[in-house]
Amino acid sequence: MKHQAFKVVGFKVRTTNENNQAMQDIGNVWQKVMAGGLLDKVPHRSEPNLIGLYYEYEKDHTKPYSFLLGVPVSSFADIPAGMVGVEIPEQNYTLFPVEGPMPDRLIATWQKIWQTASNRTFTFDFERYDHESFGENPKLDVWISTMK
Repeated sequence: MKHQAFKVVGFKVRTTNENNQAMQDIGNVWQKVMAGGLLDKVPHRSEPNLIGLYYEYEKDHTKPYSFLLGVPVSSFADIPAGMVGVEIPEQNYTLFPVEGPMPDRLIATWQKIWQTASNRTFTFDFERYDHESFGENPKLDVWISTMK
């Protein structure tokens, strides 16, 4: 299915799935953001949900990539210090809904994606966390960029 283009502002880290490095790096970004309410300071926020963005893949999920935890915005004006903005173009995606205890359900979903999603483009993949259900068992969707 097509997803329209959108912009995200947040905190970025470069990581890899080798030796569980991504678990540590991405976990550190989540801790930083959640402990300080830092994303509340982002201007031009266009929706209340959080976005976990995977992009700048060197090749595929076995090689280094970038992760950004942020919020959707309508403009890149006035990006707070230490944050970056990324524009995700309109493209095709396969949607993977995730429900249940975290992080177990999310990890299981990503393992399923790695094993079954053979038509991935490795451009922009993202997790959209519903703000109303945020907590121990949030409702979220994983969007994987795919060829038509």
